[in-house]
Amino acid sequence: MKSLNEQRLRELRRHLEKSGIESGLMPELLDHMACEAEERLWEGQAFEQVVQDLFDEASPHTLKHLQIEHKHMMVSEASLTDIVFENRNRLYGAYVLRRQYPSHVTMATVLGVLVFWMIFMLPALFKYFFV
Repeated sequence: MKSLNEQRLRELRRHLEKSGIESGLMPELLDHMACEAEERLWEGQAFEQVVQDLFDEASPHTLKHLQIEHKHMMVSEASLTDIVFENRNRLYGAYVLRRQYPSHVTMATVLGVLVFWMIFMLPALFKYFFV
C-alpha cells in the first residue's frame, strides 16, 4: 500500500495549521486527510493532484465550519463543572468536590427521607411494641 512519508504529512499539517485548526481537532483531521490521500494514491492518482483535491475539499471555510461544529458538540457533551473549570487548576480539590456533588445530594436526600420516615413512624412503632 502506498503511504505518506513525513514530508507529505508535514504538508498536510501545514495546510491545517494555516486554516487555524485548534490542536484538539488537529490529529483527527490529519489522520483523516492522510487516509484519504493514501486511498487516492492507491487508486493511481499523482500526489500533487491528491493534495490539490484535498486542499480544495478542506478549504479554510470548510475547516472553520467543522471546527465550530466540533466545539458545539464538545460543549454539549461537557458537564457544567467541566465548563466552569475549563482552563483552571483542577488539582486543588474544588473540581473533585463539584464532580461528586450529585452523588452527595442523592445520598443526603435518601438519608433525609429515611430519617423523616423513622421519626414519623416512631409513635406507631412505640405503640405497637410497648402498649
